Amino acid sequence: MDLQSNSTRKIHLLPEHIVDQIKAGEVVERPSALLKELMENSIDAGSKRLDVQIRDNGLELISIEDDGDGMDVEDLPYAFCRHATSKITQFDDLYRLHSYGFRGEALASISSISRITCTSSPKTDPSRGGRIIFHGGKQEDWSPLPSSTHGTSLFVKDLFYNTPARLKFLKSKTAEKNALQRVFNGFLLTQPEVALSIKWDDKEKQIFPSCPSEQIKKRVSRVFYKKKPTEETLEKIVEINVEYEGTKVKGFYSKDTTKGASGKAQYFFVNGRMFVDKALHQAFMRAAENVWPYGEYGHYCFFIDLPPDQVDVNVHPGKIHVKFLKPSVVFGLISNSIEKREQIESGPSLSINSSISSEELWNTYSNPQNFTSAETTTVDIRHGNQVFSISKNFLIHRHQDETSILVDLKVFIKKVLTLVLVDKKELVGTPLLIGEAFHFKKGNIDRKLSFLNELGFDLDRVDPQTLILRSVPSLLTSFNLQELIDAILHYLDNNQEIEVINMLDSIEHKLPECLKPIRFESLWTKLKDNQHYFSEAIKNLDDQEIKKFFSEES
Repeated sequence: MDLQSNSTRKIHLLPEHIVDQIKAGEVVERPSALLKELMENSIDAGSKRLDVQIRDNGLELISIEDDGDGMDVEDLPYAFCRHATSKITQFDDLYRLHSYGFRGEALASISSISRITCTSSPKTDPSRGGRIIFHGGKQEDWSPLPSSTHGTSLFVKDLFYNTPARLKFLKSKTAEKNALQRVFNGFLLTQPEVALSIKWDDKEKQIFPSCPSEQIKKRVSRVFYKKKPTEETLEKIVEINVEYEGTKVKGFYSKDTTKGASGKAQYFFVNGRMFVDKALHQAFMRAAENVWPYGEYGHYCFFIDLPPDQVDVNVHPGKIHVKFLKPSVVFGLISNSIEKREQIESGPSLSINSSISSEELWNTYSNPQNFTSAETTTVDIRHGNQVFSISKNFLIHRHQDETSILVDLKVFIKKVLTLVLVDKKELVGTPLLIGEAFHFKKGNIDRKLSFLNELGFDLDRVDPQTLILRSVPSLLTSFNLQELIDAILHYLDNNQEIEVINMLDSIEHKLPECLKPIRFESLWTKLKDNQHYFSEAIKNLDDQEIKKFFSEES
């Protein structure tokens, strides 16, 4: 059947320029998305210098000038065709990406909703450069433009001039400028070896010289505090570095905090690509409860590096969301890294009965070998909270607001384990930075490893004598895992029945050994919103309750 012969048909093929404008709505929903696409192209082209100019929050002008590889005059028209790219040649290349771009949609989309001029000269022969101009997707000019230097310059003017309906969906001028600044800051953080500059309207140009990647903390300071780094600002930033099975995380967070999250620099990057993940942000914020005062927020940025085939970046038109093959590893590394760092920052614990001089105190805190946990008491120096162990089964937690609680450790730990293992709350696995080894001969226990895996304990047998614990439910990372898992393994090895409640009843006499007092503070911070659930294990110690111990009737 001839499709063209039927004049009564209701379904029509859209013209190419309308298709481009529709696609542009996915790729370039606001000026900051346009800036991201152009800066990504410049970085992919190997630029070592990149100059940005923005007028009227990107609606009047966004220009990018770089010293990258450039294009010759013959390639220029193809750069503005849909799905034209030099980054991939087959589908499998999506999982071996070492570049920002890969779809070949950005320039075609941008040219369809703006007036754009592009000049470019190839590094191999700058004299073969050229210029091309598009207005609303229509090519207005294409001509040779020999040059003595290589690189590309893009001038995008009058954004959304031919799709005015899009303008009413933009946010306030402040919000749009903040979004543009966030994109620029993202490249400041991921590209320290690239010299960057930005000029806003008629304001003075801001220049950011390149620096070695080892000095990335200086750029982090610049983004966090919006001024040139000083010793004071650098000292306010904590750096962490962790690695697990090929996944590396480098992170920075500020020690200082303020009320409210507004104005805070908070970034995640994977393989140099900025992305947004609310769940990962919440995981960090929960871990940061041990670092930042309750209700206050600070700055952070995390750089996640992992093999390209372990992350899918092709899940969102704007490439701002990603999907991890092993999300629990990424979540666990970030959460655990904060917790481990906090233990170091808090310093060693001092016995409540200790008598120590200022010289001895200095020697203790200045010697890394002394960072060990004391059983009798721990003091959180930063938050002013205290935990006193008054017996094997009981401890007192005194908060900085001078309120105190008495904790029955056996009941408390059993309630936590019930919450995780029976009610299946907080069951997301968190990988351990260093696997825990358990000497357990191959046999009956191996038939029950799948049961433990269902509970969130990732146990692998590495030889006939040894099991390795690689991850645990996130709430249990504060526990003494050697004691807890050993008790669970012995119960399962000696009992055919697999019932979690019976197991907890059987091992409850060992539970107080599974949580050291020094770890109670971080665990209780995560759980204190559920005080009613723990009413059998925790009692408030106010004056009235304490007086009961001294009453005549007793």
